[in-house]
Amino acid sequence: MSTQTDDFADRLAAATPTPGGGAAAARAGRHACALLRMVTGITLRPPARGGKTAGNPDGGLEEVRDAAALAERLQETFESIEAEDIAAFEAYLAALRLPRATPGEAAARRDAKGRAAERATEAPLRTLRAALETLRLAGRLADISRKTPLKAESDLGVSIELAAAAFRAAEMNIRVNLPEVPADRRAAIEREWKEREAELDPTYRLVRRVVIERLEGR
Repeated sequence: MSTQTDDFADRLAAATPTPGGGAAAARAGRHACALLRMVTGITLRPPARGGKTAGNPDGGLEEVRDAAALAERLQETFESIEAEDIAAFEAYLAALRLPRATPGEAAARRDAKGRAAERATEAPLRTLRAALETLRLAGRLADISRKTPLKAESDLGVSIELAAAAFRAAEMNIRVNLPEVPADRRAAIEREWKEREAELDPTYRLVRRVVIERLEGR
């Protein structure tokens, strides 16, 4: 057994409400972006003896640099979502602990629960958005690889799978929180969710196919 520890995995395994599935979804997105950064970093790194980087002089490497910068920004987005998801669920738990002995207290608790549920739904919605953007970025890199050879293309494929997993995992948190969101906001959230969901499968399939073609030399 390894003696190394993974603090997030240990916190996730603990018998405590947070971090939970929403934070894990965002963490999967963080790892997807980290892999994209690895692919771009290795591609841009000069060979050990000071030779030229892979690619050709048509500007392909500049596109890789732009992709690397976007991957870093997306990773930071997932990091903020992870923290927000934890904070949002803790706010929901705080609302559950509010008194409800009188009609006034019960109404205040109900309002607080609704606001907290809406906040707990916004964090996974952000994960959906960021996951789709990550998939699109992976697709751009796969297209770039047609003229500028990338290193570690299989890791590009893994990043796609992690981004799609982040999306699907985040949907679970939307499903569980949406019924408690106030009705005047619920429809808008559900509409955006369904719009993003409709984008996922065609985006994922297209990008995955392009990467597999690159891996198989086609």
